[in-house]
Amino acid sequence: MRCMKCNQVIKDNALECPFCGHRHEEELSGLNLGSISKIAQKEENATPDGYPRDYYHDKGKRGFRAIFDMYKRAFVFSGVSDWAEYWTQSLFIMVFAVINLVTRNIILGVDPNNPLPINTSMTALILFIISALVILISFIPVISASVRRLHDAGYSGYWYLATFIPLIGSFIVVFLLLGPYKRTEYNREYEKKSIVKVKLQASE
Repeated sequence: MRCMKCNQVIKDNALECPFCGHRHEEELSGLNLGSISKIAQKEENATPDGYPRDYYHDKGKRGFRAIFDMYKRAFVFSGVSDWAEYWTQSLFIMVFAVINLVTRNIILGVDPNNPLPINTSMTALILFIISALVILISFIPVISASVRRLHDAGYSGYWYLATFIPLIGSFIVVFLLLGPYKRTEYNREYEKKSIVKVKLQASE
């Protein structure tokens, strides 16, 4: 239902509005709460599409905060992550993946320009171990971050399973992850709780 004073959506049977503090004992005594709740829900769903992402969702993390947040929400497969936040996290992992590949080639002597024996490439060995550990502990956080980005792009998180399709699966998922924000049922439930709802004025 909605507060009679500030018009914010509040819990059914609430005696006091948590937003403005208005008390509802008298108003609630003669009202059909079920009907009010349905009207409020109808108005919630009437919010039009086409607004910028930040209207509906909080702005994503940036810089190192985005990287820390990836590990903080490692097992959170709900919610949304905006484009900049997700690709900041992905770039961080890509850097360690490149370091891992280069140091591996150095250690194994695959690169003909760097045929260093393992006993004289201790720095490469240390970097290889560190990068391998970062990639290992990032396995689940990367998956959960990808699911949140899929939600933000307007797709079901189950699309991530397409990575198991041979040859083309990873390309499909990357294509979806590159997509801009699109408001659908997959991210609507994660919208701001205090969002100012806009009523459709069909008659205007």
